[in-house]
Amino acid sequence: MSFGEPSFAEILHEIFGSIRDLIRLEIRLAKAEVGESLLSARHAVVILVASTCGLLLAAGFLLLAAVYALSVAMAPWAAALTVAGVTALAGAFGLSLAVQKFRHVGSPKRTITSLQETMS
Repeated sequence: MSFGEPSFAEILHEIFGSIRDLIRLEIRLAKAEVGESLLSARHAVVILVASTCGLLLAAGFLLLAAVYALSVAMAPWAAALTVAGVTALAGAFGLSLAVQKFRHVGSPKRTITSLQETMS
């Protein structure tokens, strides 16, 4: 070994230092990308919430219009009760469908198996 050439330990130290720096840079890049994604997602969520509020108001006014239309043929209280009953039935039907769908959602069996194999 001549002077000026790095030793094996120094070369390993440089390699591990470079890998460590590369990992830190990748983590920094990932944080920046996630931050940008969250910012655009936040804008999308704000628009989604505002749109949902508008749609809920529109649905309320449609139900009110149905009450007014039915009140021509029956007493206003009966028209309101009819619209409320139909809306409640539709909501209950949707809720029962959602509950059935949630019952069929399973656990991530392949991931759990893989983790158990990794841990053992």
